[in-house]
Amino acid sequence: MWPSTTALFFISLTLCRAITPGIYRVTPRDFQQVMLTQSGASVVTAGGSRVGDAAQTWYISPAASGAASQISIQNAKTLQYVAVAGKPENNTDISISTEPFAWNLTSIDGAGTAISLNEFYLTDIIGFVPQKIVTGPPVQNKQQWILSSILPMPTTYKLWNIATDTYLTAPESLPGQLLSLPLNASASQTWSLTGTGPGVTSGTLQNINTGGTAGVVNGVAGVYLPNNQTGSYLWYFNGASSERLTSNAPSPNVLALDQSAQVIVDTPDSGNEQGWVFVPVAP
Repeated sequence: MWPSTTALFFISLTLCRAITPGIYRVTPRDFQQVMLTQSGASVVTAGGSRVGDAAQTWYISPAASGAASQISIQNAKTLQYVAVAGKPENNTDISISTEPFAWNLTSIDGAGTAISLNEFYLTDIIGFVPQKIVTGPPVQNKQQWILSSILPMPTTYKLWNIATDTYLTAPESLPGQLLSLPLNASASQTWSLTGTGPGVTSGTLQNINTGGTAGVVNGVAGVYLPNNQTGSYLWYFNGASSERLTSNAPSPNVLALDQSAQVIVDTPDSGNEQGWVFVPVAP
């Protein structure tokens, strides 16, 4: 499960300039044909779809340390973290941990982003792929990364509303209703995303607890069982770190919260109440 629960989100939401919590693809600036990838217990750069699959998809969030410039990097497929085992030295292999691991994030004007631990930097050794990622002293281009927000891949998530610090919920005690509530351990806040993938910008959201699917029926957002065929259950994504979820129902059709934090569908605007962050979790 996602660790550290609610306390994690009371720290700054701004990781560094133009980087906010969300789902990202991470590519080396000098060789953008490859992507940061988890391969077993290793972290490598490898080729793949430009949309990326779950092993090449990373949830970047504030680290539990509370420092605004520190992040953790979690694989959306395995829920494991990019880490270093033991004390880092030059050319230490980057590894995988089941516990959150704090990295420093530094934005470089016009040149990408540096990811570091003390005086050592996340380094891509240009050459044959897949290539292991190691630590190294500053050598500029090899340690500059492009972080690109992308569509969430098919797996299980919590959907966090940034404006209210609440999570999309299908409460078992209120069948059919769709609410946004404070974080809890219930499966009512866990959603299975299906249908997205290379070249596909839409999918469906099924609640793990109730089995119902988030949709819009007669202009009302709710959770509906498969035998209800009259609604619209497909959601389109904008590919930003804070996703806007747009139903294939007629407008108004954007998933949002009203002033009382009730889940509604609304017309598009720039309000944070329409911003949802996909947080990968175990089903």
